[in-house]
Amino acid sequence: MQWATSILEYKPEGSLSPDTYILTSDVAEYLGSRAKPVVIRVCICRPDILKLWAVKIPQTERGRPNSYLITHDPQLI
Repeated sequence: MQWATSILEYKPEGSLSPDTYILTSDVAEYLGSRAKPVVIRVCICRPDILKLWAVKIPQTERGRPNSYLITHDPQLI
């Protein structure tokens, strides 16, 4: 179970962790490079605890690729 989309990570001043927003394609296009392409996957941390995990899709022109995606889902690259 996975879904390819874009997210925006916004860290308000004084906050320890960023807020993550799932974007529509129109908003992602408007935000440009601030929108990060991801694959959202469902994972189980413990029995009865489901989480959504946003795995960032590597931007090869911006740095090194994500090694998890290379080994587990090579068609995304």
